[in-house]
Amino acid sequence: LTSLLDGPLSILEEMAVEALSLNTWEAPPARRPLLFVTECLEQAKEIFSGAHETFPDSSLISGVLDGIAETNQAFRRALINEFDRLLGDLDPAKAERDEFLELFDGALLRCERLGFPPQLDRAVLRRGLNLIWDLRETDRDEELAIVPPMLDRLEPCTERLREAGGDDFFGLEGAVADLYVFKGEEGMRLDTRQAAFEEALQICPGHRNASRLLSYLLLERANRELLKTSALPDATSVLGPARRRLQPIFERAAQAIDRAEELYPDNDLVHRYRADLDAELDRFKLAVQESHDD
Repeated sequence: LTSLLDGPLSILEEMAVEALSLNTWEAPPARRPLLFVTECLEQAKEIFSGAHETFPDSSLISGVLDGIAETNQAFRRALINEFDRLLGDLDPAKAERDEFLELFDGALLRCERLGFPPQLDRAVLRRGLNLIWDLRETDRDEELAIVPPMLDRLEPCTERLREAGGDDFFGLEGAVADLYVFKGEEGMRLDTRQAAFEEALQICPGHRNASRLLSYLLLERANRELLKTSALPDATSVLGPARRRLQPIFERAAQAIDRAEELYPDNDLVHRYRADLDAELDRFKLAVQESHDD
């Protein structure tokens, strides 16, 4: 009986593939046919999923649901395959930035017309991150200034997948952490960079690049704190109000240095900043454990 659906499902698949304009990538996909196909399949899935709850042992209902899923997979896979083919035709050593971006824009437009299914978000995200790594190996990422515009395209994919969670996000932790590391590297402000590295570690605890970069950033924070005290004369230490202002500065610097070492024990600058901190503490006759109530 399920074979009776082969004809209608095949027609829907062919309609979707044609509407996706896979052979003319520069042309926008046809909105209405894609909407018709996706709504038909979604409504059928909803109806038969409800029936499956009532009759869980029905092989007929299971067969229909399998057919719907296979149809969705078929035209989505056709889109991914054509995307891969076009991406493979671009030489990372020679292609220009606009060629890469236009290709991804075309893929994302087709994903949008299909309702951003997680399968396609995953495909675009992974290929975008792989492209950044490929261009980085030849130093073309900076030459093309491609990372910021690629991140603008990939971050919404990441947000949708994280929101979906479950199987849709499973296995992407390291890749998504890479995205936030790239974002942190591109940040202009210290707070922006730190927030991105912290996000990477929240998604993928122990991520090596995020740990390393955040470690060096924390030393930069410690250095900024110590610069606040380096120009002060030693005599300032005898004044109570000045001591109360200095104490939290040294504590913030100490906390930043401690965490930098914890995150990345191989950080070769930790001992230097710790020595600078100790020298300043000794100069003002303070200790990081000292009470703020002095």
